[in-house]
Amino acid sequence: MSREGRVWEGTNYAQDLFGATPKGGGVPQTSAGYTHIIDFTDPNNPQNIAKYHQEEFGAHDIIVQDDVMYQAYYDGGLRIVDVSGELIGNLAEQRREIAVYKPFDPNGFTPNASFVMNAMPWKGHILFTDFNSGLWSAKLEPKAAVVP
Repeated sequence: MSREGRVWEGTNYAQDLFGATPKGGGVPQTSAGYTHIIDFTDPNNPQNIAKYHQEEFGAHDIIVQDDVMYQAYYDGGLRIVDVSGELIGNLAEQRREIAVYKPFDPNGFTPNASFVMNAMPWKGHILFTDFNSGLWSAKLEPKAAVVP
């Protein structure tokens, strides 16, 4: 839950949150890690075929619906990624991101810091929880046509 050894390691949020007197504020939490995409066509021989990796952030909960991955990406916010077609390499480098939303709340546990824990599509909206600011709802709108 940190980027230990990197230039900006972040903070020990667990101590702040679960200590004797929880308090808000401080340095925003950090994370590291990525999503592995595994092919289970042969359950006896699963293959790690691709990944979704944003270098500066860490992955958490995932839901895939209709070839779209809804990814809670901690301090990287909510990530919505196209997972249709052939999946190889790092999907983030293939311009497959459909949308990114980082919730910021000046009254949050750590003000104006994203830390998205869960995400799921629901009745045309995307519901997601943020460690610092609670429950959010967003709606993905179609991309506007380019007018020449």
